[in-house]
Amino acid sequence: LMGPRKQLLDNLLFDEKIFMYMEEIDLLYRARKRGFRTLFYPKSVIIHLGSGSSTNKKKGPVLNIYRGLIYFYKKHHPSWKVRILLFLLKAKAAIAWSIGVVSGNSYLKETYAEAFWIA
Repeated sequence: LMGPRKQLLDNLLFDEKIFMYMEEIDLLYRARKRGFRTLFYPKSVIIHLGSGSSTNKKKGPVLNIYRGLIYFYKKHHPSWKVRILLFLLKAKAAIAWSIGVVSGNSYLKETYAEAFWIA
């Protein structure tokens, strides 16, 4: 995301109601709606200083993605699209939970049981 610094800072900031995993999508979506152009540069490097990342075996990332998607859709899309998203997220959670039950994977069972109720 590039542009005149003042114009960017005056108009676009991360939405503090989104915690990890959807904030950049929301920012770029709003930027595009305001006429900014976004580009992908595959050789770019980002250095993350400090804590704030997640590991694969924690349920936080999955739950935050669910929360972020739901918030994003409620913020930017009509209610019929939100209802479809909620249905799909519940279906995904039910399938992942079922796989956890069949395979004995407690991570899948616990994470997607909670995700089901978020959706």
